[in-house]
Amino acid sequence: MDASDRRSREPAPVDLSALDPTADRERFGRIVERIQMAGAAELHRRRREAGIWGEVARWRRGILLGAGALAAASVLTLLLTRPSSESQAESTTVLGIPSQWSEWVASGEQPGPGDLLTIERSES
Repeated sequence: MDASDRRSREPAPVDLSALDPTADRERFGRIVERIQMAGAAELHRRRREAGIWGEVARWRRGILLGAGALAAASVLTLLLTRPSSESQAESTTVLGIPSQWSEWVASGEQPGPGDLLTIERSES
């Protein structure tokens, strides 16, 4: 198969010049002018709100709704999950905190130096 056979099998290129919007310059100029006039108000509004604070102001409603939903979910979680004293004792044991310290914290009692030394000696 030589080059002439391949050329005869290929379709002829399609003439797209009828779709060229700039073929009629006057008509194209009117279209561009109408588009610019239609978008002028929006472009002016965007220039006025330009900057980071303008963008933040545009998103304030969504940001506030998201923050409110997050706060409500946090409060609900805190209200529904009250740790029991047993789970607190388990967590202090896992962390290596002596159980006597948890009791002091829970009661609000302040240990004396002798109490701290007693715990230190019993741990060693």
